[in-house]
Amino acid sequence: HAPWYSSYASHYREVECMRLELEGLLEAGGVDAVFSGHVHAYERTTRVLDRVPQPDAAGCAPRYVVAGDGGNLERLYTVFTSGPGPALCPDPAGSDECGRDQAAAAAAEPTAPPFCDASQPPWSALRQPAYGFGTLDILSPTRAVWSWYSNLDGKLERADVAEWGGRSEACATPAGRAAAAGPSAGPVPSAKEVADAARAKAPPAAGFAPQPPAELPS
Repeated sequence: HAPWYSSYASHYREVECMRLELEGLLEAGGVDAVFSGHVHAYERTTRVLDRVPQPDAAGCAPRYVVAGDGGNLERLYTVFTSGPGPALCPDPAGSDECGRDQAAAAAAEPTAPPFCDASQPPWSALRQPAYGFGTLDILSPTRAVWSWYSNLDGKLERADVAEWGGRSEACATPAGRAAAAGPSAGPVPSAKEVADAARAKAPPAAGFAPQPPAELPS
């Protein structure tokens, strides 16, 4: 439900612990697109891994769509983490839902990006705080078209469209996925390697201790 990739200030990096644990599995498993809500606005990303964008045709990572813009009593979210437009970078000293310090967790990432980008993140292809809805047309096993319709100011319009193709056959191997990530990103770590690095460099927040699994009734 909550997005791994969103450049809105509300719910920013709220499930970062989940992304660190599972992102590598999605990339290795051939996931092409991930849809989320929770953030009451619209945003679509490029293919992206560890906050590093990948080319659409040659990339192996999923694309992400935040489509939480159907309507809510809390109204639209209109503040980004960086401009252009109204911007507010949340305090990185807060803890995520796993009880870890977000600033330390961000520093533990392999690519070590800043907590908030200075401008619209390079992985953010389009973001718009407007009510709307989307459709996904599956044209073939390797081709789909995503369309997003906004009704800003009561006018319905097709505000975004993206034609998505399947991944390259090279993405089936770890070497192919590492090559797709680009030379600047280095080898693509596994989900376990990313999570282990985060645990080593991001100690739990004060008062948080892992709990042993509960015993199931016999």
